[in-house]
Amino acid sequence: MSYLYDKPYIIPICIVVLYIFLLIISYSLAVATRHVYPVFPYVTDLNVVKPESSFFALMFTIIAVLMLIAAYIRYRKVRFVCDNIDFEEKRITYHLNLAQFVDAFIVVIFMIILANSTDSWSYASGVCAGLFFVILMVLDIVISNFIYPAFGNEYVNLFKIGLTVVALILFIMKFTFQSLALERYNGFNSLYWTPHEAGYTVHVMGAICDWLFHIVTIIFFGLFICDFREIKFEEPYVIAKCSTCPEDGMCYIDTNLECK
Repeated sequence: MSYLYDKPYIIPICIVVLYIFLLIISYSLAVATRHVYPVFPYVTDLNVVKPESSFFALMFTIIAVLMLIAAYIRYRKVRFVCDNIDFEEKRITYHLNLAQFVDAFIVVIFMIILANSTDSWSYASGVCAGLFFVILMVLDIVISNFIYPAFGNEYVNLFKIGLTVVALILFIMKFTFQSLALERYNGFNSLYWTPHEAGYTVHVMGAICDWLFHIVTIIFFGLFICDFREIKFEEPYVIAKCSTCPEDGMCYIDTNLECK
């Protein structure tokens, strides 16, 4: 565990690796079992039929938890900057930082619902998770520009702006194309949507936007790798009352500090 305190950038590395692993394995299983048409299913279509749905649910839940940990590390880093450095936007950065962490928590909740929900819930939870993730990226841009040049990189901040614009466009296009495609669909199994069925072209365009949106997500958390290289954590103290403590005192467990 101490290794993670010294190298917190391992968390975003795990997110990136597991996310790529999730997409490749889930897609391969779904295509091999003929549960989806190869060109192209939505990512959420990989979470409908077993066995790929079981793998998807497990991995997506793990990724969601790691994302929450990464968001908390980011939150603590920004708070540290605000506590120790004076800059013009310091007060608003405090509030935006808390808002970003709350937003990340909401994203994770909807991701877990998406990972463990039935097909009827997948669409709604996917919309909410995507929307709040775009908001998360916007908040991250604003905070990153506020705390620069104390922390961060100008080129990375500019790249984040472009990435957020792309994510917003992909989010809108995905659900627009998806809605249009479902209106035109006249088949019996939308998971296996073939070129001979109505709305296939629009469906493919929406699915491509969906996959690109997930790739943007991977890139976004990949940027945290460099960001987290600058910081380290210390293991938290456990404080409890022991037999040698004063009546109104406490002591630090597993440390050499005296009771007080």
